[in-house]
Amino acid sequence: MDLAQITIRLQFLWQKVPQKYLTQGLISLLVIYIAFWSANFTWSVFPQGKQSTKNTVVNTSTVQSAGKINTAAIRKLNLFGEFNKQQELVKLVEKIESAPETRLKLTLTGLVASDDSSVAAAIIESKGKQETYGIDDKIEGTRALLKQVHSDRVIIESAGRMETLMLDGFEYSKEIGADNEKPTVNRPVKTSLTNRGKLKVDPKKSRHIKDRLAKARIEILQNPGKLTDYVKMSPYRVDGKIKGYRLMPSKDPEFFTEMGLVPGDIVVQINGKDLTDVREARKALIELRKAEQVDLLVERDGVLHDVSLGLNN
Repeated sequence: MDLAQITIRLQFLWQKVPQKYLTQGLISLLVIYIAFWSANFTWSVFPQGKQSTKNTVVNTSTVQSAGKINTAAIRKLNLFGEFNKQQELVKLVEKIESAPETRLKLTLTGLVASDDSSVAAAIIESKGKQETYGIDDKIEGTRALLKQVHSDRVIIESAGRMETLMLDGFEYSKEIGADNEKPTVNRPVKTSLTNRGKLKVDPKKSRHIKDRLAKARIEILQNPGKLTDYVKMSPYRVDGKIKGYRLMPSKDPEFFTEMGLVPGDIVVQINGKDLTDVREARKALIELRKAEQVDLLVERDGVLHDVSLGLNN
């Protein structure tokens, strides 16, 4: 196709274009261009004075400082309301006070109270089986969920309502941590040369047992649920009163016997703390976190025995 043919075709296409709209478009572009050029020409002929320059600097500084948002001032406005710790505490107390004692056949044999929900745990016996539960765990044999762990009780959710399960040996009360232990009968003196002996561990196994105990303690401190992997505990009662805690092997019976224990042993003291006194028992469990040695006083066939277990390496 030569130049003449291209020219003829362009003329033909030009005639097809709506002349009215094309003219309006060109005029609009021309007006915009003239306005832009006029503005530039005006600023070049009439430059800003010194005062204007200062104003510009001030304005720029203002914009820069405005970019640094004062979050403290915004927080003081309490746009979303002010957090009230006391109010949160009141709500917690109300929730606990509205949690009546549960009628479920459960026994709370131990607990680890902590503000950290990942650490808090409870040892609960249900239908003769003892398990360790964490927050929001379902209690075996029931539809109840563990919701809170306190120093003397746990709060469970059963059938949509909150209920209280007291630590074994405590009377129910609405006040947490109250001096509400069940009265205990003083035990007869059991320590004598004729009914108390010292259990000895084979020296060859002593180091092995110590290492395993140290490892077990670390695991239990990190995850209280591991406690039931090593030993099962259940309250031992005489005439309805707690006289100690019966020990039974769990997943590792060999480890249980290596520690010098026999299935059915009843531990009555830990590091000199009387386990028949709930407050003493609580202190004993707290001290175990840092103890380097555990001294158990166990009753076996009516005879008391001392069992010493070293935890430090």
